[in-house]
Amino acid sequence: MSSFSHARVFQNVIEMVVDSTDALDDVMGPLLFSYGSRHAHFPSSSGFKPDYWDLFAAAMTDYARHSWRTRDKKTIEAWRLTVGFIISKMKEGFYFECKKMEKESAQHH
Repeated sequence: MSSFSHARVFQNVIEMVVDSTDALDDVMGPLLFSYGSRHAHFPSSSGFKPDYWDLFAAAMTDYARHSWRTRDKKTIEAWRLTVGFIISKMKEGFYFECKKMEKESAQHH
């Protein structure tokens, strides 16, 4: 998937999270978990590393803090929490899938 495609998916995810604030865990949790689990299947040659999620979250929060017209701390904190929720659910899915794949691999050897 290209960087542009990843950006578009992330944009859509943010919109869905904002639209689902009343039931984030119920509505978005499973979807984000699924997105994260897909990353476990990326070949190592793709260049993906799980550490990138934390860097991405920090970059998104830093961008908001320095680029948005608002300097309202509550708005920036809400953004940080939103990005943190997205990343944490994706990481849960990723690590769950990695453990599942390790178990399956060990059973076949």
